[in-house]
Amino acid sequence: MGIQSSSRSKSGIQLGGSHPNPNQPQQHSNQNQQPAQNQQIMNQSQQTWQQPTQNQQIPNQSQQTWQQPTQNQQIPNQSQQTWQQPAQSQQIMNQSQQYGQAMSPQGNQSFANSITLVKGQKFDLTKGNPSLDQIQIGLGWDLRFDGVSYDLDAELFLLDQTGRVQSPHHFIFYNNPLSPDGAVQHSGDNTSGQGEGDDESITVQLRKISPDIQRIAITVTIHDANIKRQNFGQVANAYIRVMNRQNNTEICKFNLTDDYSSSISIIFAELYRHNGEWKFNALGEGSSLDLSGICNRFGLSL
Repeated sequence: MGIQSSSRSKSGIQLGGSHPNPNQPQQHSNQNQQPAQNQQIMNQSQQTWQQPTQNQQIPNQSQQTWQQPTQNQQIPNQSQQTWQQPAQSQQIMNQSQQYGQAMSPQGNQSFANSITLVKGQKFDLTKGNPSLDQIQIGLGWDLRFDGVSYDLDAELFLLDQTGRVQSPHHFIFYNNPLSPDGAVQHSGDNTSGQGEGDDESITVQLRKISPDIQRIAITVTIHDANIKRQNFGQVANAYIRVMNRQNNTEICKFNLTDDYSSSISIIFAELYRHNGEWKFNALGEGSSLDLSGICNRFGLSL
C-alpha cells in the first residue's frame, strides 16, 4: 500500500480526504418579731451550715465532669468512621468495576474511578460497563532536557483479523485524522509536548467501529529520531490513559517505566475485541523501527 507524499507534511505522508439554671433557694420571710441576739447567731450559723445546700451546683458540676465521656460519644462514632474506611474503599472498587475489571490482580487504583495498569495487563472496557461508547485516548510525556526540540507523534492502526490495515485510510495520524467509518478521530499534531495534561489525544466511538476492525494499535514515534539522534530514554513521564467522554472520568491509565533508551518508537497499547466486548491491553513495547518501519509491520508501505 502506498501513501502519497505532500510538501506540507513533515513526514512526507499525506492522505486524502460539569442548663437549665439551678433552682433558686427559698428566701426566708421577715416575720413579726426580731430574733434575740443569740437567735441571730444561730441563724447565721445555720446559714453557714446551709451553704453546701445552696452550693448544690458543685456536685452537679462534678457530675457534669464525670458525664463528659457520655457527652463525647461522638468520639467512638468518629472512630467508627475511621474503621469504616475499608468499606469506603470497597465503594471505590465497586465504582471501578463499573468501567470494567482488570484481568490481572497486579493493577493498582490511582483515582476513585480509575485503575493504574502495569505492562502486559489487560482491562475490560465494556464488559463491566455495557453503556460505555465514547472514549478518549490521551497520551502525554515530558522531556528530560530543556531547550531540546522533540516532536513526538501518536498514531493508530485499525487492523483486521489478520493484524493488518485494510488501506492507507485505516492509518490514523495528524494528516489522516478521521477513520473511514468516522469512529476514530485524531486531535492533531503537537510538535513541542509542552504544557500540562495530554499532549495528543484520539476520540473513539466504540459502537461505530466497523465490524471488520478487530484491533486498534496505538503507537508513538519520534519524528526524525535517527537524524536528531533522539530516543525514548530522553523522554520522561510517558503515559497513555482512557477517559469516558460521557462523564469525563478516567477509566484506566498505563505509565511507561521501562528503559527505552534504545527505542525510537513505542507500541503503547491496543484496543481489541473479545467475545463481543472491547478490552484495553497495556503493551509498552519499545522498538528501534521508525514510522516507516512501524507501518510496514502492520502491512502498510510508505
